[in-house]
Amino acid sequence: MNYETFYRSIENQTQQLNFSLRQKVIELAEVDVRKPPIVKRGDTLSYDLNSFASLQDRTLGDVLKKVPGIEVSANGQIRYQGLAINKFYVEGKDLMAGNYGIITNSLPNIDVDKLEILPNHQPIKLLKDKLYSPRAAINIKLRKNVTTTGRGEIGGGLSPLAWQTKLTPMLFSKKYQSLLNYKSNNIGEDITKEMNNLGVIDVSEGITKENTDNKWISISQTVLPTIAQERYLFNRTHVASANLLFNLTKKLELTGSVSYLNDRIEREGGQETIVNQYDSSGNQQGIISYGRSNLTRLAKQQVNARLILTQNTDSNFLKNILFFQYNRSSDIGNIRIGKSSIAQFLASPEYVLQNSLSSIIPIGTKKKYSVNLHSYINFSNVKQHYQVSPLTSLYFPGISFVKPDLLIQELYLKKIESKNTLSSSLSFNDITLTPRFGLQADRSLLRSGISDINIAQNGADRYINNISYTIFRSFASIDFNYSGRKLKILTSFPAKINNITALSRLHDFRKDLHLNTFEPSLQSEYRLSTRYKIVATAAVSNDFATLETLYPGYILSGLDFSSYGSDISRTRTQNLGTNLIYENVLDNTSFNIGYNYSNKLGNVIFNRKIYENGQQVLEALNMKNPQSFINYQIILAKFFAEQKINTSITYLISNGNTNSYVNGTFLNSHSYGQSVGLKLNYNKLKWLNIDYNAIASFNRVKNNFDITRFNSLSQKSQLFISPFLNHSLDVSLDQFRYNFLGNTFVNSFLDIGYRFSWTKKKIDFDLKWANILNKNSYRQFMVNENQTTEDVFKLRPSQLLFAVKFNFR
Repeated sequence: MNYETFYRSIENQTQQLNFSLRQKVIELAEVDVRKPPIVKRGDTLSYDLNSFASLQDRTLGDVLKKVPGIEVSANGQIRYQGLAINKFYVEGKDLMAGNYGIITNSLPNIDVDKLEILPNHQPIKLLKDKLYSPRAAINIKLRKNVTTTGRGEIGGGLSPLAWQTKLTPMLFSKKYQSLLNYKSNNIGEDITKEMNNLGVIDVSEGITKENTDNKWISISQTVLPTIAQERYLFNRTHVASANLLFNLTKKLELTGSVSYLNDRIEREGGQETIVNQYDSSGNQQGIISYGRSNLTRLAKQQVNARLILTQNTDSNFLKNILFFQYNRSSDIGNIRIGKSSIAQFLASPEYVLQNSLSSIIPIGTKKKYSVNLHSYINFSNVKQHYQVSPLTSLYFPGISFVKPDLLIQELYLKKIESKNTLSSSLSFNDITLTPRFGLQADRSLLRSGISDINIAQNGADRYINNISYTIFRSFASIDFNYSGRKLKILTSFPAKINNITALSRLHDFRKDLHLNTFEPSLQSEYRLSTRYKIVATAAVSNDFATLETLYPGYILSGLDFSSYGSDISRTRTQNLGTNLIYENVLDNTSFNIGYNYSNKLGNVIFNRKIYENGQQVLEALNMKNPQSFINYQIILAKFFAEQKINTSITYLISNGNTNSYVNGTFLNSHSYGQSVGLKLNYNKLKWLNIDYNAIASFNRVKNNFDITRFNSLSQKSQLFISPFLNHSLDVSLDQFRYNFLGNTFVNSFLDIGYRFSWTKKKIDFDLKWANILNKNSYRQFMVNENQTTEDVFKLRPSQLLFAVKFNFR
């Protein structure tokens, strides 16, 4: 109140006094009101992206990488608290159905009002608070109810002649959303990964397998380096796509998408490999040393089409996903082994057609009972034609050819898969019980053969396959779900009857497996307080051989032969994991301490026969095969709001024990690794931004007879300076250091960029000089149970690029 303060002495006796207050103007002290960067409402976390954005940030993806608790992997997948998100919404709608990489890379961050994290998100509204989900979802809230937005970029450069085009207009409203996308470049940027489906679909929503790869045969080439792909990718890529979402009725939603990819890649590299050979007593019997160099040209065309019909309300759920994919690739490779040059050609047309239907129908007015129906069917067909010539420097076990200058490996694979499940749920209070019954029936047909084999010789049929592979599995399960205020539990107790048959009359080859399995699983979460929670998982699972690892005739791929004539492999896996998670929104602090143990027991071990020229023959042996893996992790994250410093520290320990045979010698391998990671972003000053990422790893591989140690340090630094209005400078320095066998190898890269911003028109003019040091090759080392390989890969040359970047508004 605005009244004057006064003082008066009063005698200590009974009396009546009157006081008159006098008004006075009081000037209030200055109050600094700031919007908090993170606000928690219920379980939902809302992030003010402006608190994390830098002056140079232009897209949602630029800012996402700086938000505490969120990780963005190299392929664009978003993780929260270590788990991949299950949904990516824009204004509560799932336009992209898992292909959200296009939006994160093209949605201007200035059009985003806030980013919402929805922990333990159950995407099916009918099952909300009934079925526990350990994964989170992201919802993007825009500044306007109807938003026309998007990002565009047109650029070119030298040398060689380079181009880049990005045009991604978007429209978002309450009832209608659309996105058109065309991108093309030859500057080494991989835009194909935006076509990958990164979502994680809950089993109640149905089943999809969009990222399929049924190709068995590939050409021989050098292993790709572990650095950023734009350093070594020589490409000519075109991608076009369209996504559309609209409401057919008040409750029914239709989502459609179509995309086309035309991609051409050229790679050049080499390798030097040393293989240690031992006798049964562990005495070294010499080494195999070989070198290879190659030049490959890969060409791929792909068409994807998807149509989704969804009804997702509090009273009903229906989702049908129809998906079609066509791939056609043509790969050419020239490889040099010693003094011999070998030409390879591979053609691989493939198509996939899938349909997934999921429906949940509640029974009764209180929705305590429901019936859930899932139906999934998949057809796939692939043909592969692999040519190799000449053959004089190659090894072929036990056969000769009519034409010594040409070999043709043909392969045809046809698959039909189906899975149907019927379940019924009963809910009362916080408990949901779900009995589930299902049938799975898969059938695969494989035909393969090598042309021009001299059929008069014995064993020629060892290079032919004509085999069928059938899986018939029935299962019954009871699922228990408890969703309390502090405790959430999801358990499943499935019993399965597995019948698998592999049959090849040509080889008098028949393998049968009839086995009943019990595979319980547990996912639980207990909230100790508003800031602490414990997450625990446990599961038992069984994996059986697929046709890819069970065929009696040899198949040639990448100049290597494989033949898996063993019994049907079965691997029983036991997993146990727990995490202690702390999250304090008030002071922007979090940590995650985790442990995971995995124990595997199989009945098949693989044997690699390595010849002097580096060719390998892979076979499967009937033998007990125990394996174990242990991982520990500590992740600490802190956002200092006043200083605008976002930092995280990661410490990982991994242990693994595996078994194999190499040239008939049994090797038990133990791998041990430690890694420490640091991420730091400073964004206090408008004209200055600093990004620093570092990972140091210390590794050891030990087999029965030898120990190999190797260490690495990866550092990525980026400095953004804007000394004058609308002018900015971007400096990036990457360094990769390897320590191996007493030798140190360093690879360094320097990039500099200049930007002029036309603020009024929201247009940027960018000039970038990439690979200033003109590093033309990259060296890396690979170590496994008994061999070391040094890979050398050709890099993109120093290049100058100019681009005009703008928003669609």
